Amino acid sequence: MMDKGSQDDRLGWGWLDEHPETSLEPVHDAADERGELLSAEPDSAPEGIGRFYRLVPLRGWLLVAAVLALAVGAITTGIVDVTSKPKTVAPPAISVAASPASPAATAPASPACAGLGGPQGTIVTDRGGDRDTLIGVIAAFEQGYYAQRSVAALTPLLAPDAGLDPARLAAGIASIPIGTRHCVAITPVSSNAADVHIVELHPDGTRVDYLQLLDARIAAGATVITNIQKAG
Repeated sequence: MMDKGSQDDRLGWGWLDEHPETSLEPVHDAADERGELLSAEPDSAPEGIGRFYRLVPLRGWLLVAAVLALAVGAITTGIVDVTSKPKTVAPPAISVAASPASPAATAPASPACAGLGGPQGTIVTDRGGDRDTLIGVIAAFEQGYYAQRSVAALTPLLAPDAGLDPARLAAGIASIPIGTRHCVAITPVSSNAADVHIVELHPDGTRVDYLQLLDARIAAGATVITNIQKAG
């Protein structure tokens, strides 16, 4: 339970100091309007071959040549496609944090998140969350504290036995300059506890960091925070 006797009035979370730990064109032969290829017959060609050349029009030969060229091109393209190495496509970036349903849905927008991180499993967010999970309820609490600046928004997220006096919560919120941006890195350390690194970025550029340990009681749709204490 929080020591309600503490009168620490420092900005933000100072009140936690005393809190207990928990196509091709056709070509015509000018000499023969039928376009027969008379000059193409080789002198030494056998009679059958020469007759064949005379019977086939020039346009026919051009058409055959074009079809063969297209076929060769298609085969070559197919071979290249089959034998070339597959292209590697970079996966989409995995964003962290920020929809009401999941604090890991979109990238955080607050400049307070710059440089904020943690070990594997850490979620960095400047938005709210749901009440199904440990991370979600913590994100929702910080959103209520800094963005909504509302004790009424925080109360449903706190267990009755958390020992957090609403009046002192209101005083802590009031001490934070209007326009302050926030970001939080949440690192679960167990199924119901997490290390929390909060950054406040005040309108004048001042940055304040807080390290906390939060415990929660997990229940689908009704997860609540049972303790908040200083860490580090």
